[in-house]
Amino acid sequence: MSSREQGQGSGYGGATCRHREEIREMRNYLTEIAKLITDRNRNLLTKADLLASFEKWQSNFEKKEIVLSWNDKRPDLMCAPVMQGADDCWAIALSRAISMFLQIIGSDITPPTKDELLNAIDARYLSRRGAIDRLEIAIPYVKNYVGNMIIHRRPALDSDNEEHENYEKCIVRLLAKAPLAIRFESLPSFGSHDWKTMFSPTYEDCQARVYERLYKHDGVLTGVGVELRNGVATDYWEVQESGGEDLGRGGFVRFARHQFIIEEVCELQA
Repeated sequence: MSSREQGQGSGYGGATCRHREEIREMRNYLTEIAKLITDRNRNLLTKADLLASFEKWQSNFEKKEIVLSWNDKRPDLMCAPVMQGADDCWAIALSRAISMFLQIIGSDITPPTKDELLNAIDARYLSRRGAIDRLEIAIPYVKNYVGNMIIHRRPALDSDNEEHENYEKCIVRLLAKAPLAIRFESLPSFGSHDWKTMFSPTYEDCQARVYERLYKHDGVLTGVGVELRNGVATDYWEVQESGGEDLGRGGFVRFARHQFIIEEVCELQA
């Protein structure tokens, strides 16, 4: 064989080796991508979780509900039930949301306690009972633990339904990433409601929202679901409250969706 032929053979063999190496690198790259997607899905509420909930419902018709919840997917994230003191529910909600978010993103930062958040706020912005008028006040202190906090607000009550539905869709998308600190009005019928059942605003509540200045309350949004009662399906939000373990279902309550209940949502970013 001539030196030229040998060179051609060697070149062909070299190209084949390079081709195999490229295939190997691509396979490793795709394997890594698949692993990243799998790991990411572990930290998201996905359709797979909804299907699992549906299968659970099918196997137990007495349950009469389908729920997509962080409380089901990652119960290890959930904070223990607490009873709020005075008006510090905002600090409890943010402390919980930050703690869950940091665990989801795998951060080793120690989350703030309720008291640390309360003490961080300038006294000028705190009421005598520990409330803050606007959640924006907490943003500079929250950013000591996460990259940023963005507040999404409900459209005006007299906005058209499409705007409100888009707002709820935004909330669901954010909820897929992590539980969310939320703010809502403390409606008049809260005090008389049996929190073992889903809450839906009364006519008087709707009137009060328009004509009265209502106190604000905060909780952590942990899931969405559907209750099936007497052939009627009702969408709901699942919220971890700060009224102790005896409130609702182990400290979790349900609000009917599409009732303009959630006024503000806090999106945490890494």
